[in-house]
Amino acid sequence: MASIHPYKTSKGKQKYFVAYDVYDENGERHQKKKRGFDKKKDAKEFIAEVESAINKGMYIQTPKITVNDYLERWLEVKSINIGSQTVTLYKNSLKNYIYPYIGDILLANLKTEHINNFIHALYTKDRGKGKIGYAYKTIKRSHEIVSAALDYGVDNKLIKTNVAKKAILPKEPKRKRIDVWDLEQANQFLETSKEDEQNRYHLAYAIAIICGMRQGEILGLTWKDVDLEDNLLYVEQTLSHDGKEILDDTKTKKSRRTIEFSESLADQFRQQKKIIESEKEKFGDDYQDQDLVICTELGNPINARNVLRKQAKLMKKAGVPKITFHDLRHVHASLMLYFGHDIKEISERLGHAKSSFTYDTYVHIMSKTKKKLIDNLQRSIKL
Repeated sequence: MASIHPYKTSKGKQKYFVAYDVYDENGERHQKKKRGFDKKKDAKEFIAEVESAINKGMYIQTPKITVNDYLERWLEVKSINIGSQTVTLYKNSLKNYIYPYIGDILLANLKTEHINNFIHALYTKDRGKGKIGYAYKTIKRSHEIVSAALDYGVDNKLIKTNVAKKAILPKEPKRKRIDVWDLEQANQFLETSKEDEQNRYHLAYAIAIICGMRQGEILGLTWKDVDLEDNLLYVEQTLSHDGKEILDDTKTKKSRRTIEFSESLADQFRQQKKIIESEKEKFGDDYQDQDLVICTELGNPINARNVLRKQAKLMKKAGVPKITFHDLRHVHASLMLYFGHDIKEISERLGHAKSSFTYDTYVHIMSKTKKKLIDNLQRSIKL
């Protein structure tokens, strides 16, 4: 129960205070008071915010709760509107990079200095084998998680300020230039991949290069998402990082997309379907049908590491530069640029949240592509 009461200040000005009950983790009732409301309306709004926080399980007595416990409660609320992969990512960041440094501090005592010390600890961490510090991306994400949680606390009147906002992050390193295959090298790799009779992953490599999909999206692709009449792929889900389950959520909202593909790739899909049908017949009841396009001979999800190991062998055999599976996605983007597609179209096809990210990622490739086009034009014109 909460109630509103008027009172007069020492200068005779009328204000209001709120008296309300909260319960601790042991179920014991504690009466709280909040003073200083100029209008009764403001006091009512405060009561509504407190009741909302209590209903969400987020009302806390800041003098008694640690950063660890607060972030745990915050993530419970946050997980309602974010994907399961993002929840897993947050949990990993909390466990490995945040709790060890600031988890035991009382939320009421948390200061910007603590955040700076935690960031510095991540930046200078001796990880063994000559590795010092975590990647900038890891540090930045850890800071963003803490800051988002504190913003929530400020918005819901649980804490007064977000002490993470004024923390100092290390300087962002220059983005590494992406070196990718040209058209000839991409074709050489795919030809080598196709000729290898022991290779179960040729279709995965082909989808990455021709459609620009992420590895998890490819390994989580099911036949219901493949339209072989109109040559369309519907990206609706992804394989979890541990490869154990298909998740009905993608990286971002923009990651849910429809991708057109060529007739030659459609033929590869049809061949894959025939292989899977024969394996179903061969293994009978032992076959674990999960409707996966890329799967083991028993129908189970593919281990991503096996795909990478096979790729390394194929690259060596094909005589092409060594790149990662994710770089095949960059190959797709660079080829689209080469054939004159604009950044917005490429961004939508890749499922990027913002076209600006696509531009920043591929700007140097765009420059090289323009130079090639100009060189070809100049060679074609006789003066």
